[in-house]
Amino acid sequence: LIIIENISKIEETIQEKAEINKPVKWIKKIRLNQTTNNLTVTIPQNSSNIKVNKIVNEIKEEIDPSKIKIKEPKGIKEKDIKEEVGEIKNEIELAIEDNVNEVEVEYYTEAPSVIEKEIDANKKQVTISSDTHYTNITAYTNIREARKDLIKLYRVANEVREQIPIIDYIDTNNNLLIDKITWMVPALSSETYEVIIEISKA
Repeated sequence: LIIIENISKIEETIQEKAEINKPVKWIKKIRLNQTTNNLTVTIPQNSSNIKVNKIVNEIKEEIDPSKIKIKEPKGIKEKDIKEEVGEIKNEIELAIEDNVNEVEVEYYTEAPSVIEKEIDANKKQVTISSDTHYTNITAYTNIREARKDLIKLYRVANEVREQIPIIDYIDTNNNLLIDKITWMVPALSSETYEVIIEISKA
């Protein structure tokens, strides 16, 4: 990595809408105080659909892929780990060989995954997880048809259940009974929820 004197860099990384079972889009914005043809940007190693744009006079313009070199970090041998200072970085480097002073890197990371477990006819456990740290993830699950007032959602952690709000009650076949619910997961790596359909006293 070549350090260029007198160039300051401002970076901002934005996570766009996250939803279970869908790759998550990110935008990394870099602004420099002067133009360079030697800019290196790091993004997660598991990134896909990478696109690099330069901003010229507030107009976004895709950089020719031939001017972008992707460098994966060299792995550290197991025997050397104890001697290493710091952590192994799961990142790749994009070396941008074009005249730029403002760029936006768009990329996608893996979808938050879901494991569902039917406990019984009226109870389901839903575990949502990801190796990438996401915030504000939209989650959903299909349920046995029931009246809205009978459906309860709980977050389960350390054997403690905490009721949380359901954002949307969906009736997919228009028969006035709910068969799908959605809710918001504040952050991941792993969260477990229980959906319970209470037995009607009527």
